[in-house]
Amino acid sequence: MPGTDKRPYRADLHAKCIETAILGKTVSYSGLGTSRAMVGKYLSRIAHEERMADRPPLTAVVVHKNGGRPGSGFLDAMKEIGYAHPGDTEASVWKRALAEVHAYWRPKL
Repeated sequence: MPGTDKRPYRADLHAKCIETAILGKTVSYSGLGTSRAMVGKYLSRIAHEERMADRPPLTAVVVHKNGGRPGSGFLDAMKEIGYAHPGDTEASVWKRALAEVHAYWRPKL
């Protein structure tokens, strides 16, 4: 994938997000067990990988432990992969994405 230097890949984090989606849950950023400095880059790569595979945005399952909502970069990431559209709010995009992710992955249980 072009630009992988900017978006390093961690298969274990990707698998953790899939596991979380299959269970119909969310996981906190700290629950991913990676550094704060890199988590955004890893999630960006996962979002792009999922988009290329024509699946819903798996990274919607990752939220802040306090408040249970995605981080400030979520909406921009969704715009970058073509999931969010002009005028969409972060809340509406996240709600739609999370519902689609759970609907896609839950049957895999």
